[in-house]
Amino acid sequence: MKKMFSLLLAVFLFVSFSAFVFAYENEVQDYANLFSEGEIFQIESAASFYTASTEISLAILTTDDAQGLTSEQYANDYIDNLIDYEGWNESSMLFLIDMDNRNVWVSTTGRAEDIYYDVDSIIDGGYDYLVNGEYAQCILGMIEATEDETYFFGDESEIIEEDYVYFPEDTYDYEYETDNYRRRSRRI
Repeated sequence: MKKMFSLLLAVFLFVSFSAFVFAYENEVQDYANLFSEGEIFQIESAASFYTASTEISLAILTTDDAQGLTSEQYANDYIDNLIDYEGWNESSMLFLIDMDNRNVWVSTTGRAEDIYYDVDSIIDGGYDYLVNGEYAQCILGMIEATEDETYFFGDESEIIEEDYVYFPEDTYDYEYETDNYRRRSRRI
């Protein structure tokens, strides 16, 4: 009986620790081959720091073939797969550089949706780099802008309000909400 209890306790602790360690992840998938290996390392490092400090999972994705999907559909399918099949936390964020549809896209779910209600400033953080073809700097700028948007005090988050620079209507596609996602895109 004592051995059985010890075994159950060990399994419980292992599962609990594993769930804690892997609850928040980051991933860089460069299907459009926009980044060098060194740039991927820089992006992964920045994403890891962001993920560890915010407890929000972060996916960075590029594509040059959206398989006939809009940027929204491609990002939606990708983040759904991470959450539903890869065990990612519901509080997740995805940055997409979609070269097929010529969009940069930000998706937020869970707690990230509440914290980053208006993602314009995140896109603004990397947009100048993006239009100059500096894709890794674009993503790093977006991660930095995301970090700048939030202060953390224990479990509570406070959004820093800033004066946003709004671009002419023709640079934005649209913004909308669904039950689980908030998205914003801007044309490349």
